[in-house]
Amino acid sequence: MVEGNPADLKAADNIFIDEIYKDKLGVTHLGQIVEIRGHRARIAGFT
Repeated sequence: MVEGNPADLKAADNIFIDEIYKDKLGVTHLGQIVEIRGHRARIAGFT
């Protein structure tokens, strides 16, 4: 894990993503809301 708190994964819709996908998903910061395959997700951390 590079950034984030593993306990945040307990909250609904929170996810961790690998840093290599940040650009592909348009992610710039923790807490950002994104849509992945039609599902809303909050970025809780990076691996």
